[in-house]
Amino acid sequence: MSASITTQAPQNSPRPRDRFWRSLLIAAALEASVGFAFVHLALMVGAKHGPVQPSVMQITMQAPPKPPPPKPVVKRPPPPPPKPVAMPKPLPPPKPVPRPIPKPMPKRVVKPLTPVQVAPTPPPPTPAPSAAVQESAEQLYASEMNAHVQADLSVPAMVQAMNLSGTTYLAVSVAPSGAVLSITVTRSSGAPPIDKAAIKAVRATPLPAFSGKMPDHPVRFDLIVNLTTNSD
Repeated sequence: MSASITTQAPQNSPRPRDRFWRSLLIAAALEASVGFAFVHLALMVGAKHGPVQPSVMQITMQAPPKPPPPKPVVKRPPPPPPKPVAMPKPLPPPKPVPRPIPKPMPKRVVKPLTPVQVAPTPPPPTPAPSAAVQESAEQLYASEMNAHVQADLSVPAMVQAMNLSGTTYLAVSVAPSGAVLSITVTRSSGAPPIDKAAIKAVRATPLPAFSGKMPDHPVRFDLIVNLTTNSD
């Protein structure tokens, strides 16, 4: 058994260049046929409706408006002539200034030098007292002040009528000159008339100035004032 192989020669296929020219010719033919159809259609429509007459537009030209008449020119009066300027009067010649006559120079009198008096040097300040000395002096001052206030205490008539008695505790601030600066009730007696009488007695009592052993600033003293109706 024998096998036979048959070979066929390839057919001639169109080249790309031939395809391009062929497509171009087909497109040109189509475009020519479409143009011919449009021309034929226009001729048929013109024959049916007749020729188209152009429309006429009428344009009317108007003359421009007349310009307004010019405004009358107002003539201004001429300016008045300038006033004559008076010439300034000539200044009188300056008077001669007299020369000052020199005065004779006074003779210089030499005074004898006075001896300079040298002030004596002040004594050195006294040293401040110690804290123990100041405390002892303050206690002595407070006891004397309390005794004077208690002696000058007077019982008001209202307290006598009500037969009241009580003790008032006061804080008294005294300046070094002996002047009372302030009085404060630290503990009330329970009866305002007794407290007022105690404050009045402190203000009425003249206090001496501080001694040299006391400080040179205000000091606060605590006083105890007793008031009874049987004290007088």
